Amino acid sequence: IFRRIDLAEKIVRQYQDFIDLHAGGIIKRISIIRTFYSGLVAFQCFRETNDRYWMDQGMKAIKVMEIWTNECNWNFENKMLLLNAEYHFSIGDFDKATEGYHLSLISSRKHRFLCEEAIANELAAYFHLKKGMEDLSSQFMKRAIKCYQSWGAVKKAETLK
Repeated sequence: IFRRIDLAEKIVRQYQDFIDLHAGGIIKRISIIRTFYSGLVAFQCFRETNDRYWMDQGMKAIKVMEIWTNECNWNFENKMLLLNAEYHFSIGDFDKATEGYHLSLISSRKHRFLCEEAIANELAAYFHLKKGMEDLSSQFMKRAIKCYQSWGAVKKAETLK
């Protein structure tokens, strides 16, 4: 990157603009992780309880992730797509949910987020199982296990077998 200072400058400027836009210049990785996982948990809780609080929490996570995706597509697109898939699953829009899982998986692979590819496969497996598509669900779960193992999350992979 330092041999291409023009490219480095562009990247640094984009990154700094993104950071300056959020939290007074300070955005912490934990905030990103919390927003993503809180949204996933919220949609799962909504499906189990039908408590509007959880839907509102999930929607807040999507809104934040959309802002971040507009600022840095590479890092946030797959997360936003997965949250949207979970939202559509939660409201019973299974066609859009199916598309969302598919797009999230493509984005995770493209941007090399192996751990999030694993999560997307796992959640897609649960989605298809809920729809009664056991064979397709099994395929997604096998991919999730493989991703978790490749990522080094062996214990997590073992819990899914």
